[in-house]
Amino acid sequence: MNQKVSIITINYNNLKGLQSTAESILRLDYQNFEWIIIDGGSTDGSKAFIEQMDEHLSFWCSEKDKGVYDAMNKGISHAKGEYVIFMNSGDSFYSETVLSQVFANLKYSPDVIYGNALYIFEDHEELKSVPKTIDFRFIYEYTIFHQASFIRRELLVENGGYDINLKIVSDWKIWLIFILQNRVFVYTPYVICRFDAYGISTGHDDNVNKERNIVFQEILPPGIITMMEEVYAYESIIPYQKYLFYRIAEIRFVKRILNGFIKFIKIFVKYGK
Repeated sequence: MNQKVSIITINYNNLKGLQSTAESILRLDYQNFEWIIIDGGSTDGSKAFIEQMDEHLSFWCSEKDKGVYDAMNKGISHAKGEYVIFMNSGDSFYSETVLSQVFANLKYSPDVIYGNALYIFEDHEELKSVPKTIDFRFIYEYTIFHQASFIRRELLVENGGYDINLKIVSDWKIWLIFILQNRVFVYTPYVICRFDAYGISTGHDDNVNKERNIVFQEILPPGIITMMEEVYAYESIIPYQKYLFYRIAEIRFVKRILNGFIKFIKIFVKYGK
């Protein structure tokens, strides 16, 4: 199939990253795509570069917004493709053939097509893989790589886009919503993107957890939240219980050997004189 893909790039004062992203997009051998750039009013020369790219763009703007999710929604509102993928400044497609590989053998149009990502750190690269089946439990704990996912545009529109009241996990929230709506996720084995992971820190973990809890309270019934908490609390105990079981079994086995050896010594001493 040859579905039209809307590639949306969000940028703010990241000219070097934007240039890298543009290079990867312009190398694509897949022809049926449009490219949209939403810039947040950059002052580092990004706007001038975007103007140079005008002939390659179906839409672009450079203006202040309410954050990355507001910019993403803006991009969606101007998209015309069947599928949307966000390839933000600094990120790039893994290869020039990846879109052709993903869509060449597609027999129908699932709600979400997702693949793997190559994380680029300052001093190394790390391949991040996702499971072939996505379910509620996986999304409850983890997420899908946004730059390695193609989402049906109509599905994003139907759900009102991304929640701009969230600062960190709005993309994760949309995955959770799709799972609860029983949407069709299809895995593709290809590495879709090179993700700029430089500067990623665990310092935001507390804020991530706070926002996730807000989402849980908003869209999950209280009974489900309680059940999941109990499941994970139980499973955190299981490994230790297994450890104790094997340690006890090991001690009992050693005791049996020692008791047998002691009995042998006693018999030897008694009859060996």
